[in-house]
Amino acid sequence: INVSLLHSSQELFTIRQTLLIISTFVKFESDLKFSAMKFHPGTTHFVLFAAKNGDDGLDPFISASSGSSGARKEPAEPLAKAASRRKTPAKFLAPLSAVTPATPGAAKSDGSTDSDSPASVEHVMTMSSAGKPEPEVQVVQLQQPSKSRKPRDTLLREQFNELPGTKPGTIKFECAHGCGYARSWQRWNAFYARNHSLECDKVPQRTKLLLSQNTQRARQERRIATMSSSSGSSAARESFGSICESASASFAARNSKRKRQMNFDLTSALEVATLTKKDAEKILKGEVEVTLQRKEPLSRLLDPAFQANLINRYPNIGKYLPSSVHTIYANYVEEIDRETLNEIVQLMLREPGLINVAFDGVTVNGKHKTIYCASIGGFTMFFKWTDLKSNDHVSAEEVKSSVEICNQIKALLDNREIASLPVDNASRYVANETAVSLVIAGGYGPIVLRDPAHCVDLPAKDMAGLSFVKEGVDWCSEIYKFLSKHRVGAIKNDMILMDVIGPSEAAKNCSETRMNDLHIVFDSTIAQRECLSVMQNSDTFQEYYRSRPASQKAKLDELFDSCTRIQWAKIEALKKLTAPFADAHMMCSQRDMPISTLLPLTQALYNEVHSQLGAEFDQIFGAGSSKEVRDLLAPRFNFNGEHVPGSRKSPILDPAHLTAFYVDPFNWELRNEIKVMRTVKTVIGETVEKIFGYSAENSYFHRMKAVKEFEELYSHTGGYRDLYDEPLPAAVSEEDLIENTKKLTIKRVREWAEKHDLMAGRFRFFETYARGSFLYQKVIKIFLSIRLAGSMDVERIAKPLKHQILTKERNMLGDQKATVLLRASENLKFLFEAKQALRASIHDSKVAGGVVVVD
Repeated sequence: INVSLLHSSQELFTIRQTLLIISTFVKFESDLKFSAMKFHPGTTHFVLFAAKNGDDGLDPFISASSGSSGARKEPAEPLAKAASRRKTPAKFLAPLSAVTPATPGAAKSDGSTDSDSPASVEHVMTMSSAGKPEPEVQVVQLQQPSKSRKPRDTLLREQFNELPGTKPGTIKFECAHGCGYARSWQRWNAFYARNHSLECDKVPQRTKLLLSQNTQRARQERRIATMSSSSGSSAARESFGSICESASASFAARNSKRKRQMNFDLTSALEVATLTKKDAEKILKGEVEVTLQRKEPLSRLLDPAFQANLINRYPNIGKYLPSSVHTIYANYVEEIDRETLNEIVQLMLREPGLINVAFDGVTVNGKHKTIYCASIGGFTMFFKWTDLKSNDHVSAEEVKSSVEICNQIKALLDNREIASLPVDNASRYVANETAVSLVIAGGYGPIVLRDPAHCVDLPAKDMAGLSFVKEGVDWCSEIYKFLSKHRVGAIKNDMILMDVIGPSEAAKNCSETRMNDLHIVFDSTIAQRECLSVMQNSDTFQEYYRSRPASQKAKLDELFDSCTRIQWAKIEALKKLTAPFADAHMMCSQRDMPISTLLPLTQALYNEVHSQLGAEFDQIFGAGSSKEVRDLLAPRFNFNGEHVPGSRKSPILDPAHLTAFYVDPFNWELRNEIKVMRTVKTVIGETVEKIFGYSAENSYFHRMKAVKEFEELYSHTGGYRDLYDEPLPAAVSEEDLIENTKKLTIKRVREWAEKHDLMAGRFRFFETYARGSFLYQKVIKIFLSIRLAGSMDVERIAKPLKHQILTKERNMLGDQKATVLLRASENLKFLFEAKQALRASIHDSKVAGGVVVVD
């Protein structure tokens, strides 16, 4: 055996296992000489080559035939010739993680083996000197039990120890908890294993609960529970109070499954004679809600097939069916819009925070629209969009329209103040002028902030202009174009279906408008490595290759020749370099993530990106590459909140982000892990001056009062002395603080935010212990109300607006009706998801046997 031919990814094929394979066949062909073993890169597939003593050629000795017992008609070509043609000289043998030789079993007349033979068997044959096939041999293949193709089985497998079976081709599974249970199976049997784990007294109850929830039946019951209405209304329109009531024991006693079924049967039997106009409108309203939520045209309700099915279910409903889209809109859509908007508003007013109004421009069918969304806490509402028509891009008109809509939102939300106006860089001028106008009008001046998600994405887009990054993106684009071809894609799908390669995500192409695009491109290209390494040796691709003209063959050869280890190392390095931006972007897109996390998140992002830059990075991309990236990204990371002198690039942080971190009631946990580049006195002093400087009356008194209370909060003294269970951490030296700052990670920042329940937990602290605090009411509440998501809600609205509402097929739809359709759709979707989450928590609590806690 030529051990040097073993591929690096085939380490689990040990010399011992290889000798076991050979020993199975030595007794059949004693004069065979085993000369080489060819592995397919990136897989566990191999072909063992052998030759007669004295022969120069190498023929495939082991050849998988996919369970068929038919003999090969021709010996395969030699190894050297096969390698030169890039063609696999035999079909792939299925992956082996352990090989145990078995006694040859007699085949039946139809070619099948005995029923008691191992389930995973490959048919193998030897070649005599005359080229005729010798009797068939069975080689048992044992699957690797610890590597499950179903991730949900991983926990179940951990409850068992795997030992060699008493019979060939079997594995012994014994309970890891020492109850004495042991079974020998040819392959892993999740059904019997789960049944034992659920019955075993020594398995922890928490583990049993997780195992019971992983069954298909449990998941189906949970899904049904999240969509089942406890009252007579539809699942989307059922009130939160009704859902909470369904968790009580008294409700369960009054509405057992049997009683609900009897009521349904009685209603079904009588509805033909008793269907009233009110009942018919309720049924039609439910259908309209589903249509709106899916953003389908209202004309769907006029489709003859749809109406025929409805009449089949409710025979007397025919006379109540609408006859036009205008009737549907007037009778149902406007009412649904009012009801859902009112329900969203009531939910938002229950939150203690202030309003955030996000707006951004979007071009739809060549026309400029400005979308406005309002949010309080984790609740978001699409309000409307404007089309200034001939006044597009006229700054004065845009500011006037923005101020008017902000006042409408305030009036709708009980005249609460607006905490912030999160926008992207293009809309910042309009937002600044809007904030000034609101102050002049007598209201509070909102803080204008650039959207953190856009700001975090800017450094990654800067890197796309570097020469070595651009070369990597271009190469990934070539891979994408190659695999996007219809026939090549079909070859890949066939390889996945035949288990030649594992399933993987599709390759992605680069798009300038998509956020977090670089990492998506590099990550999806890395996923194609196994496919590319195996595809070029497959018979189907070789057939495709031979049918191509010479010019295309040259391009294919060039593409496969470029798939070198060095090239893959470059793509892997770029993937690691852009991965922190993807993680940070995920946090910036979370609706209930507090804005106080942006400062430590920026520091963690800086640390993780720069950890990839060094000697190894320079070795891959050339000397000076690390410095080039550092210099490019430096203007974006402004840890003092100010613009970098001499740079026109927009940095990530604003001064308000530093204030938000300082007023966070739980920032003390990170004080020894991050060094803020501006002193607390400077940051708080400027913030207090800005907030109370708008009113000359008692401004000095208010400033001093706010600063004094902040000092008590920051030092856990005065009125805040007894509000914390843990003391402040001991101070560290300046050198240690700098070193700790360099070690801060994105994972640590997320853990800190989630440990205290994100925005809700921070509000809960002040609303419980310091609700009447002057500092909280006048300063801290403003910054606790600002979300890290910023204007991402507008981005989420833009796509359905362009692709589902204002489409070319609906070009006669006016702005007013389109606004109502989109708002009703988004509100229905939001309410349905919120109620699903509530029902799921109730269901999980009941399954766990614990106390139902409704928040």
